Amino acid sequence: MKRVETKIISGAMYELARTIQCDDGVANVACNEAALRLDEQAVEILSLKDKLRFLKPFIEYSKEQIDVPDGFSKLVNENFWDLNGK
Repeated sequence: MKRVETKIISGAMYELARTIQCDDGVANVACNEAALRLDEQAVEILSLKDKLRFLKPFIEYSKEQIDVPDGFSKLVNENFWDLNGK
């Protein structure tokens, strides 16, 4: 199954918040809050990736200067250097 973009999911949550019919409005508020949090996290992730993009050359240089365990390098490469917004 292909992953759906975060903006599509948050848009669906906003639509659910707008259209769900319930007596107390709790479901509407919960859906709206979920959408807001998804949007906030997406912005924060992009900001952190931009900062990592700037820091990557310094980190690469530092890795050459110190003995970095192979497992750590693999973890960093797999989790932090995918800077394409995915």
